Amino acid sequence: MIIYFTGFMGSGKSAMGALVADTMLFPFIDLDKYIEERLHIPVHKIFSHYGEYYFRQTETDFLQETANWRNLLLATGGGTPCHDKNMEWMKEKGLTVYLKASEDELFRRLADPAQKLHRPLIAELKAAELKKYIKDTLAKREVHYNKADIIFEQTNVLDVDVKTLTKAIQEKIQNLSQNKK
Repeated sequence: MIIYFTGFMGSGKSAMGALVADTMLFPFIDLDKYIEERLHIPVHKIFSHYGEYYFRQTETDFLQETANWRNLLLATGGGTPCHDKNMEWMKEKGLTVYLKASEDELFRRLADPAQKLHRPLIAELKAAELKKYIKDTLAKREVHYNKADIIFEQTNVLDVDVKTLTKAIQEKIQNLSQNKK
């Protein structure tokens, strides 16, 4: 089973994904890091040198490489499910989880200069611009995120969230396997 974590940038896909994967004894891959390792170039430089269109094509290609992998938890980029019918593809190939965070929480996390540094879509935005970007972009993307098999609203208590989310995923996998019998 492949578990795809989706959600807006800063929603905790990588942090929560690594912890849940560890709990479930699954390997963990962050799609952006996978792309960087394969292309030997940071994502923000892919954006600045080749543009977003090239990045989205590359992202889709590398995402689809996971089609035959087993027992993996993969954290997608924030825009991954919103392009090239990737959400539908992920739902067909595995289990999708939307890590949902409020606009205020996303702003709190993303306003940190260290967070903005390697995020090309927000790197240059001032506070008011960042708030608007989060509001507008989240409104467009949620139509895709909300298609996930599991929508997990975070409590901001990481250890509780990991246990609760892991249990929800395990229950969903068990239900899916029982329905196939």
